[in-house]
Amino acid sequence: MKVHNKLKKYLKETRLNNLYKEAKSKFDKSGLISHNWDHIYRDIINAIRIGEVEGADMNIVLPAIILHDIGFLYNPDPSKHHLIGAEKCVEWLEDWIKEDVEKIASCIKCHKGKSKKFNFEPETLEEKVVCDADLLEKYGMIGVLAGLRTFIEFGQTSKPEFKSLYNISKAFSNYEVSSTYTRTASEIARRRGNKLQEVFSKALEELEEYE
Repeated sequence: MKVHNKLKKYLKETRLNNLYKEAKSKFDKSGLISHNWDHIYRDIINAIRIGEVEGADMNIVLPAIILHDIGFLYNPDPSKHHLIGAEKCVEWLEDWIKEDVEKIASCIKCHKGKSKKFNFEPETLEEKVVCDADLLEKYGMIGVLAGLRTFIEFGQTSKPEFKSLYNISKAFSNYEVSSTYTRTASEIARRRGNKLQEVFSKALEELEEYE
């Protein structure tokens, strides 16, 4: 069964379907360029692909991945969206029991993994699946497209020096994608590769002629 058909099967559950529709509606109206429904939908598909193979609790994974970027609906600051999303998700999950809401919130809080900017390491299987589902967007040619779109959303606002193609290419050519947490995601990531470094390293070679 294709993954999008598996999603349709999950959405037969009324509360998940309602959550899915509400989130889609809010994101479609948000005007977000990078963290929009196009991105979230692929993350949902990634989460099903990874979560089912790994044996994760999809009752936690699916609402978490649907809501993982809702922080951007409240505040455009990417460094805070995981914390805001973990706090605000309670308002979206009235039909879920408290114990599950806490698990979902934890998945949202940890979905960026641990890096220089984010300090929450995924520990449970469900947290790792949600993190990996989002992380796969940075691999392969999809990663190149997603990286450019993220730059359009945040680039010149946060870093005025990025008006230069040279500086953009230099930054992306040095970009190291975080390692995945699950075996399933690792296999997909290895197959796709870090195309961001590859593509922008070539661009940097051409732009060196103008420096």
